[in-house]
Amino acid sequence: MNNNTLGKTRLLFWVLLLTAAATTILFEAGILTRGTIDVSDTTRYLLDVTGVLVTICLIPIAIKKFSNATEAAKESDEATFAEVYCHASKIRLMLFFVVMMTNIGLYYGTANNGALYCALIGAALFLYSFPRKRTMQLMREE
Repeated sequence: MNNNTLGKTRLLFWVLLLTAAATTILFEAGILTRGTIDVSDTTRYLLDVTGVLVTICLIPIAIKKFSNATEAAKESDEATFAEVYCHASKIRLMLFFVVMMTNIGLYYGTANNGALYCALIGAALFLYSFPRKRTMQLMREE
């Protein structure tokens, strides 16, 4: 297996995590202003629904796409499986990142507490998705 491929996937994980953490820190420190999106009740409702829909649509897509890709590659050689695993991991990480950042933006922009919970769900799944060599080996053996 090419450790460079797994290393690049891990680097992506850390860059995305630091981006989400930095955004949160900037809002919490007051450098970025909270609650700046002043909209009508209808627009606020649409933004709230959009955040929830992004969460409930992208999470299953990320999980299913990852499991389908790794399942299809189980019969391939180790190097090919590692490439498929890393590529599918990158896609999964990006989709969870979109869930996190969309809801972080909605939480701080509109002060919607529901978006906070959706962002936390996305963050938990993102952290759970850390690409590990051992996880990859276990998935191949199943």
